[in-house]
Amino acid sequence: MINDLTEVKRPGSPVTQDTLLKSGVSPTVQGVTLSERPEHSSESPLSIHAMTVAYHRKPVLWDIDYDAPVGKLVAIVGPNGAGKSTLIKACLGLVPRASGVVEFWGQPYEKQRARVGYVPQRESVDWDFPVSALDVVCMGRYRKIGWCLPVTRKHQRAALECMERVGMADYAKRQIRQLSGGAAAACVPRTSASAGSGALFHGRAVCGGGRGDRESHC
Repeated sequence: MINDLTEVKRPGSPVTQDTLLKSGVSPTVQGVTLSERPEHSSESPLSIHAMTVAYHRKPVLWDIDYDAPVGKLVAIVGPNGAGKSTLIKACLGLVPRASGVVEFWGQPYEKQRARVGYVPQRESVDWDFPVSALDVVCMGRYRKIGWCLPVTRKHQRAALECMERVGMADYAKRQIRQLSGGAAAACVPRTSASAGSGALFHGRAVCGGGRGDRESHC
């Protein structure tokens, strides 16, 4: 077992598919912190170093290096199948990484989980589930509410305030299927906002909305 990233990828040398498959590198590389590397900042909300992701032993993302700017809205743009969602899921540990290191504010995701929010693509949501828009936004506060405990008025008010910021308060009691594409695009990210997330990953942030919807969402 190789547990040092430098044994897999040396400076200036490309990562090859054979190297990855023969090395047996685990999804989380041990013993490597990005604070030791001057090209990455511990203040960045997301730092990626030498990340490769493979499906069925075939790499789909190759040797990714990236530092997200602080306090900025960043878009990942590309055609269908380019790996945009895979990049996000790999950073969050939802799909395994063949190699590489990912940190949030200089720490592994497991230590910063409470500061990170994720909204999947619209197709991943069961829009017929019998919950209101306010119920969905309240889900972002489950970590603060606790397991199997009721959503109190305090948490409902906090969630409603998040909806008011994007002009969605009037839709609070609507079942989520009754929301238009633009309204849903503005509503669902409020789930992470109500949780107080410092970084929000959105699978398709501006899909289904007009210009006004996108501006209010952002």
